[in-house]
Amino acid sequence: MNRPLEALCLPMMISRKNDETLIAKTDMGLVGEILFDRMDTLKNSIQATRPPLFDAEVLMDEVKTFADLSSHIVKEIELKRDGEWGKRLLGERAPISAGIRARKGMT
Repeated sequence: MNRPLEALCLPMMISRKNDETLIAKTDMGLVGEILFDRMDTLKNSIQATRPPLFDAEVLMDEVKTFADLSSHIVKEIELKRDGEWGKRLLGERAPISAGIRARKGMT
């Protein structure tokens, strides 16, 4: 999927809401699940990176894709920190941020 965030447009148009709680509780929440699954896959790959045997371009592409997904989800949907998707997003971001801080200057 080249532009996965465009998939969020459909559930928002159908529900006429941009509130994650309403969207997540419907069948249209599957779109969000797919995006969160993609973020989880990226998170696992990023966390598995170990110096010196890694491709910096691949790592940077994964980090950028993860950041893009994360920021666009926040921009497109009104996430609540205590909502299901809000908690998941925070849970996905925290290990990436911690890993980047821990590996600062690794190359």
